Amino acid sequence: MRYISKSLIFMFAIVSFVSCANVRNQATVNRYGDICTDAIHSNRLDVAEQACYRALLSVDTGNLGPEEKSKRLYNLALVKRYLAKYSEADDLLRQSLSIEEKLMPPNEARIGRRLVELSINLAALHRWDEGMPYLDRSVYLAPLFSKKERALLAHDLYQYGKKMRDINRIDLAERYESALRALKK
Repeated sequence: MRYISKSLIFMFAIVSFVSCANVRNQATVNRYGDICTDAIHSNRLDVAEQACYRALLSVDTGNLGPEEKSKRLYNLALVKRYLAKYSEADDLLRQSLSIEEKLMPPNEARIGRRLVELSINLAALHRWDEGMPYLDRSVYLAPLFSKKERALLAHDLYQYGKKMRDINRIDLAERYESALRALKK
């Protein structure tokens, strides 16, 4: 009987330690995330990149779960895109999207944001055809977006429509132009 109580106490101590460690790790991730956000807003992208990277590393160190990892991958990807590091952003966005699609239940708005960012990023890499399926999927999720996010999607639709017109793919240009008009209603 005494052995059982000691092992229960030991298990409680381990659970308490892990719980405290996760709280500390989450605080570290949040602190780096705040530094990243502040640096983005003050256009210090080099600082933002480092802070977002440290936040991502801290998620792994703290074993904070897939939702937190997806968030930090996405934030780092945005900074990489702002820095025109499109290949790096591409990989991070794909990882984040993959995680989001596996979460139960999936958050369709977060998935949609990642789809839009991927299509923008692929356009910057001149991989328009590869970006189109992401853009097409994001259009259906537009009702879940904020006004700012819909404006970003609208700009993306406009750019894809313009590019398709420039390369004489009129059917695709008209599809994106139609989606843009519907989005603005």
